[in-house]
Amino acid sequence: MARARVLMSPTARRLAALLGRPEGIRERPRLPVPDGRAGWIEVSIRSTSIESTVHDLLALGPGVDVLSPIELREQLHRAAEEIAAANAGVPPIRRR
Repeated sequence: MARARVLMSPTARRLAALLGRPEGIRERPRLPVPDGRAGWIEVSIRSTSIESTVHDLLALGPGVDVLSPIELREQLHRAAEEIAAANAGVPPIRRR
């Protein structure tokens, strides 16, 4: 896999800048972004492997939407489901 196409929210872009990953983010020419996603942009991301890109995108939270390749989108979805399942039903931590 060489590059992935991803929609990114302003928050995800700030996190990516702070974390320094994923590497090789390039903003794509201004394309229409779906309604309800003000400030989101389409970017392309250099990727050496789907697995490493999944980890990089998970770190950015819900502000990413993978457009292609579909294999990356599917693996990101599976990883998010595994995280949700691992944390389901766990009572919140009580603060003193």
